[in-house]
Amino acid sequence: MVGLAAAIGTSRLEAARCGTAILFELKKHPRASFKSGAMQISGAFADNRARTLESDHFLFHYSLRAWHRVHTEPEDSALVRTADSLFAALADLSDATRDSTVYARLDSAHFPHPVYVRKLQEYFEAARAYYIGTLGMLAPVSGVLSVQYSVSASMNRKFPVDVVDVGTADPDFAGETYAVTYPPNQLSITFENDFICRTSLDAQGRIHGDSIKSILSGNVVHNYAREWEMGIKVTAFHEFYHAVQFTYIPNPRTYHAWYEISATGMEERNAGEVDDYLQYLPCVLYNHATVPLNSTLQGPCTHYPMYGQSIFHQYLSKALDSAFDVRVWEQLNRNGDALKDGLETAFAKYGQSMASLYPDYAAQLLFSGARFKPSGTLFSPDMARWPDVSLDSVDMTAANLHKIITLPALTFGILKVKWGPNAAARLLQAKVASGISRIHAGPGGSEVEHLQETQFILGAPNDGFQEYYLVLPNPSFTEKATIEIKDQDGVFSAFPNPVRTVSPATLFFSQSRGMAFPAQVRIYAEDGSLVNAMVFQSAGQSLAWNLKDLDNRSVRPGIYYYRLEEEPLKTLVVLP
Repeated sequence: MVGLAAAIGTSRLEAARCGTAILFELKKHPRASFKSGAMQISGAFADNRARTLESDHFLFHYSLRAWHRVHTEPEDSALVRTADSLFAALADLSDATRDSTVYARLDSAHFPHPVYVRKLQEYFEAARAYYIGTLGMLAPVSGVLSVQYSVSASMNRKFPVDVVDVGTADPDFAGETYAVTYPPNQLSITFENDFICRTSLDAQGRIHGDSIKSILSGNVVHNYAREWEMGIKVTAFHEFYHAVQFTYIPNPRTYHAWYEISATGMEERNAGEVDDYLQYLPCVLYNHATVPLNSTLQGPCTHYPMYGQSIFHQYLSKALDSAFDVRVWEQLNRNGDALKDGLETAFAKYGQSMASLYPDYAAQLLFSGARFKPSGTLFSPDMARWPDVSLDSVDMTAANLHKIITLPALTFGILKVKWGPNAAARLLQAKVASGISRIHAGPGGSEVEHLQETQFILGAPNDGFQEYYLVLPNPSFTEKATIEIKDQDGVFSAFPNPVRTVSPATLFFSQSRGMAFPAQVRIYAEDGSLVNAMVFQSAGQSLAWNLKDLDNRSVRPGIYYYRLEEEPLKTLVVLP
């Protein structure tokens, strides 16, 4: 590209985006930008004739002139010199005739296509081989030869990729837009020609503008105007997955979040060295308690969180298998693109549900960044490079503690539970939220407990830890969850009741107001035999029973009784 150094600017209005999402956001179809004759733009003529590289499954239409000139490298210099000389020699011809003649001569002389276009061919064919060949998904078939260029009607019918300056082709994509996949009525992909946006041409025909970059925490991850091959690879896998999606959903009425979540997840799976998704993670990891997993709205940041939510897609690839998303799109095809049913039906084939998967996913995100060492292998090897997930806190030494946390559907909260010499056990009650995890974590390691209860006593940290963390997920698609932490009501009781024998199989006893210490708690079987006994030694102590008898054997499900000292018996139910 002539004038590339001058073209790489520093301004940045918002994180780069996929044009397909913008298309649906605007509820519009692609404009016929410059496909009907030469169109004058700021004194320069847009090239409406294209040279075409044909591969096994694609047609790559591109230009060697003006705004839409593809990026070229030193090895393309002979092609550029020859093309420029042909354009000059045929200057007296009309635009359309001259352009068509130049490209015909280049083809007949077997001039190579630019490296940029050959890389497009390589990565689009690789994307098709993975989605169609490896995963067995439906192959996109286009009914158009080109959306942006005038091309010969005699061309073979293959999937078209138009390489243009995207923002010039359509001002709605004038920002940092990698590419756009048009929906089924014009199924095709319009691809950025040099990863420079907000462009202008100077008197010498040199292009100026802002380079498209991925930026994380103020640091440039990639400058795609320079590292254009990485930009091509990640965009090819992303956009062709949109084409696959539209093959399953031929008449999309809405654009739910899974379109971008899955496309970004697939790009990371196939172009993992690029890590373009990293730039979207702060919005997700800092706002996990307010930004729903399935939101298509702009988040409390400069872009849309659904790109960052692709880490849930990465998690599912490990928790289920690499083909799980095929099942999702097959079900979306059958059910009219209803996302909740599509996901739950796909999860059910693995014996899972959102209620079982989302809490485990949320618990693993506590180990985002470098704050804590995980107790096992995490679902993404990149997690150490992610931002530290945001935390709230609750101080168990506070007097008259009362804290209420409200979580929208498909969000989660993380609560740091601070303990100290004067701390007292408190009661946690959750409505809708389920699959809470209690994680004891510190510089030396971590211990993770997955809890089934929605009501239990918050006691002291495990031995060796000064504090612990509660991951509070709301796996519901529709309902708001509420978590309340408060002082106990002063009545001796057991929580939860009923209690299940599944892990962690723990029952907590609360103290009564004004009780004397030490105070013994006894548990009896239905026949009156003593099952176990334990002692409250001091005020504020959390007393836990692991559902084992005096011989350390797990008790069977059934009816039991418990009492504090000589107070009346209370009933306890143990479920399987």
